[in-house]
Order: sequence, then C-alpha cells, then structure tokens
Amino acid sequence: MEKLCEMCQINNAEFELGINNEVWLVCLKCSEKQANTFDGLLDRLGIELSNVEEGGHGQLPDWVMNSGANSYAVTLTYQGRTMELDYHQGKAVKDLPSVRDVIYTLAMDYSYNDYTITEFAKEQGLSWRDVKTTYDALKAQNKRFAELIGDKKTIQEIQEMMGEY
Repeated sequence: MEKLCEMCQINNAEFELGINNEVWLVCLKCSEKQANTFDGLLDRLGIELSNVEEGGHGQLPDWVMNSGANSYAVTLTYQGRTMELDYHQGKAVKDLPSVRDVIYTLAMDYSYNDYTITEFAKEQGLSWRDVKTTYDALKAQNKRFAELIGDKKTIQEIQEMMGEY
C-alpha cells in the first residue's frame, strides 16, 4: 500500500527527507519545495550546533544584564571549522536556541558588515558613547562568521533564504 506524503497529504511518498532532525516521507514536489527554504538550505549545508550551555562565556553585555535576556554559550561547526559565541534571546523564549536561530541571527548581523561606524550608529540609534564597543564586537563576530562559512556566496544564499523564517 502506498503511503501519502507527510507534508502535503496528497501525493504518494517517494523520498525520505531529513527535516529538523526528523525523517519525513515526502513526494517529489514537497522535497523540491523544502530544498528551497531556509531550513532546507541549513539541512543541505549541514551546519551543526553543539555545546549549548546557559550563561555565556564570560562578561555579558549591559543590555543583556539589564533586560534579563537568556544567554547561552554555543558552538557552531561547518566543514570542520568551528565558531564559539554567546547567543542571547528574549527572556520569554524558553526553548534552547537551535542552529536555525543562531545562523539567522548571525546572518542578520552580517548584513551590517559593509556599514561604516556612522551608518551603523544611525541605523541602530546608538549614542557615540556606546557605538564603538558594539560596532567593534559586530565586526569581529562577522569576521568569525565569514571564516566559519568560508565564502560570501554561501552567506548571501543564507540571507536570501531567511525571508520565510
């Protein structure tokens, strides 16, 4: 007996597809559709998230301390390269961060990579007193993210697929 696609429930399932660490039986149409999503791209790239530990690596930024945000020390691995970083999310978010959450945030932050410090301050509404530390930290993070991913084309592909997040 033929099984129906677990995504559309219409067509006959033809493939096993890994989605968010689960295996789904899907039809060709749904497998192609999934491949053209942010999650599908992350699945194809095989970026892994590990060592998710509450609290971060050390001194937390003032905004994290003042807001009560949840902080985590996380490790990303891609093609044998690793990146350790602190990841912060709102205090109302109770789930641990996923690779999707962390990559989305890094790719969003990377969109500021070509900004001057003046453009960045204006965009973020930061005072000149606060902007230098934030801007320098962002540039350092973006450099490490670029080293992890290895090429700007893949970062651009990630940014283009983020729209449906």
